[in-house]
Amino acid sequence: MGTVAVLADIHGNLAALEAVLTALKPIKPRAYWVLGDVFGELGQARAVLDRLRELNAFCLMGNRERDMAAYIRGERPEWQGAMQFAALTESARGLRSEMTEIASWPMTAIREGVRLVHGSPADVYELMHPGTPRVDELLAAMAEPSMVAGHDHKQWYYSRWDKAIFAAGSVGLAHTGRPCQAEYLILERQDGGWHGRFCRTSYHPQRLKALLEAEAWLERGGPLARAAYEEALTGGYAILDFVRLAQRMARRLGPQAGGVLPDEAIQMAAQAYPWTTL
Repeated sequence: MGTVAVLADIHGNLAALEAVLTALKPIKPRAYWVLGDVFGELGQARAVLDRLRELNAFCLMGNRERDMAAYIRGERPEWQGAMQFAALTESARGLRSEMTEIASWPMTAIREGVRLVHGSPADVYELMHPGTPRVDELLAAMAEPSMVAGHDHKQWYYSRWDKAIFAAGSVGLAHTGRPCQAEYLILERQDGGWHGRFCRTSYHPQRLKALLEAEAWLERGGPLARAAYEEALTGGYAILDFVRLAQRMARRLGPQAGGVLPDEAIQMAAQAYPWTTL
């Protein structure tokens, strides 16, 4: 039957995707399942999409694609020109002609008896945590024996009632605590079911830097793109840490209307954040 490669949360990190595809060459997967958040903070949207098309990959819509499609449809007018969302809006505009296709990607699917999700079977934004009552509830409601999920940026396995979840981790922004690590999952048929093998490979920081510089991405994507670059180079939670800092700065500025942080708060956070990378 051959192997299936499961990729999740590329976030535009072409350097990481290239490293994963190189590592997969000897395995020769017969299929690629991509669990959403293909685009976003690290640019390279068109190049990443082209690579996935070459693989004839089956793609789910993640929360990033859902938000980008909504922006292109005019449903996020408050994002226009907002520094907080510059990376997403830049990626969306770069894929404007393909956004109808991307918006048609399913948010959940069944392939060969495996449930594919980005966040959870119930919501593309929902983050599952192994061993929690909520995950048990989702497993109990699921007809399929196996599920693969993204969104968490960490690899884990959880099983109950002869049902199993494999969290594939993140290709582009893996939370491993180590620099430039790309995670992926290999699925293989075994004893009538699926056996999962968690894999990880490294990519070169200079390759990532060169790609970002080639399209002036850190300037175009703003401080959130820089936070993503920091996250890739450290394996930490720089985006979340940066947003929390910006939220604190926004509270200093006084009550805010709407859900978009003011550019001034983003700029203040960019000056105060303890960057470890250039």
